[in-house]
Amino acid sequence: MPPPGPAERFAAGLPREEAARRLEEYGADVVARERRTPVWRRVLQQLRDR
Repeated sequence: MPPPGPAERFAAGLPREEAARRLEEYGADVVARERRTPVWRRVLQQLRDR
Protein backbone atom coordinates (compact mmCIF):
# COMPACT_ATOMS: atom_id res chain seq x y z
CA MET A 1 0.00 0.00 0.00
CA PRO A 2 1.46 3.45 -0.94
CA PRO A 3 2.01 6.08 1.76
CA PRO A 4 -0.83 8.58 2.24
CA GLY A 5 -0.72 11.74 0.12
CA PRO A 6 -1.01 15.30 1.41
CA ALA A 7 -4.82 15.31 1.26
CA GLU A 8 -5.07 12.21 3.42
CA ARG A 9 -2.46 13.38 5.92
CA PHE A 10 -4.15 16.75 6.57
CA ALA A 11 -7.80 15.75 6.16
CA ALA A 12 -8.34 15.67 9.94
CA GLY A 13 -7.06 19.24 10.48
CA LEU A 14 -5.03 20.52 13.41
CA PRO A 15 -5.11 18.89 16.83
CA ARG A 16 -7.28 20.85 19.27
CA GLU A 17 -4.27 21.97 21.33
CA GLU A 18 -2.49 23.41 18.27
CA ALA A 19 -5.69 25.13 17.07
CA ALA A 20 -6.20 26.68 20.52
CA ARG A 21 -2.57 27.85 20.64
CA ARG A 22 -2.83 29.48 17.20
CA LEU A 23 -6.15 31.10 18.08
CA GLU A 24 -4.54 32.58 21.19
CA GLU A 25 -1.42 33.72 19.30
CA TYR A 26 -2.95 35.04 16.07
CA GLY A 27 -6.62 35.64 16.93
CA ALA A 28 -9.70 34.60 15.00
CA ASP A 29 -9.56 34.28 11.21
CA VAL A 30 -11.95 37.14 10.47
CA VAL A 31 -11.82 39.70 7.68
CA ALA A 32 -12.97 43.16 8.70
CA ARG A 33 -15.83 44.47 6.59
CA GLU A 34 -15.47 47.90 5.06
CA ARG A 35 -18.21 50.33 6.00
CA ARG A 36 -19.86 51.53 2.84
CA THR A 37 -21.46 54.93 2.37
CA PRO A 38 -25.24 54.50 2.12
CA VAL A 39 -26.79 55.22 -1.27
CA TRP A 40 -28.92 58.05 0.10
CA ARG A 41 -25.82 59.81 1.45
CA ARG A 42 -24.02 59.48 -1.90
CA VAL A 43 -27.04 60.96 -3.67
CA LEU A 44 -27.11 63.90 -1.24
CA GLN A 45 -23.39 64.49 -1.77
CA GLN A 46 -23.86 64.49 -5.54
CA LEU A 47 -26.76 66.95 -5.30
CA ARG A 48 -24.72 69.21 -3.02
CA ASP A 49 -21.79 69.23 -5.49
CA ARG A 50 -23.89 70.68 -8.33
